[in-house]
Amino acid sequence: MKNITKHKNSKVKLMLPNWVKNELLEYQKEKHIIMNDFIESSIRKLMEDKYAIRNMNVLASNSLQSSVKVKLPEYLIKQLQTLAKKHKVKISDIVYTALGFSLSNLITELEIMSELTSKDIKGGNYEN
Repeated sequence: MKNITKHKNSKVKLMLPNWVKNELLEYQKEKHIIMNDFIESSIRKLMEDKYAIRNMNVLASNSLQSSVKVKLPEYLIKQLQTLAKKHKVKISDIVYTALGFSLSNLITELEIMSELTSKDIKGGNYEN
């Protein structure tokens, strides 16, 4: 049996634009995502992209913001802190940047699925 490394999680309070929080909550309500997992996955993808990290263009939002509490592995929080310090930005700004890519991909994916489903129903290509 393989040993599975269990990482300790800690809560982090992020300040994200209201519209981002509302989008995440709506997608969670519709069961397209689990918000905490989606945020963590978005951060991981950004951290794994060496080109993006090297050429970091952090998005900072000037819109009204809301707090979002998430649980993240401590090692990921440390990576965020290091990156934030290096680029002289807030952790929330890095997460907002990561979510910008992930949310646009999710929206595109859901639109394609909706379009395909709509065409299948109109064409009679559906299964019971």
